[in-house]
Amino acid sequence: MFSLDAYVPRELAGSPRIRIAPPAIDPVSVKNTAMDEAEAFKIVSDMGIDPSRPLITQVSRFDLWKDPCGVIDAYRLARKDVPGLQLAMLGLSEAIDDPESVDVFNSVAGHAENDPDIHLYFSCDGLPTSIDRVVNAFQ
Repeated sequence: MFSLDAYVPRELAGSPRIRIAPPAIDPVSVKNTAMDEAEAFKIVSDMGIDPSRPLITQVSRFDLWKDPCGVIDAYRLARKDVPGLQLAMLGLSEAIDDPESVDVFNSVAGHAENDPDIHLYFSCDGLPTSIDRVVNAFQ
């Protein structure tokens, strides 16, 4: 199973066992189903967000390819025109195959410069609910 024909190794090309399945969003997963607004506000509030103020969010592991410092820079530009703007970066991941994520997170935290309106979420410890429900609430 590959997501693109280009990812199929040459020695396997043409095999009847090869299947191409493009990435997709699962519409019935917990993070993609409808959530009551009051419930979402409660979850984000429990995580330090003021639900009465504007919020932008990046849901992505802390990885340089995702340009997390660029997200912070964009937030800083936007808040000049959007009073009270907050930024939440959800890098909540249980992936064990990303050993650089801690270093990237620390770099991003330094770039955030202790701005009280930049909320960085890395650890899954202490979440008010499951990761998928947290992602749903922020979305």
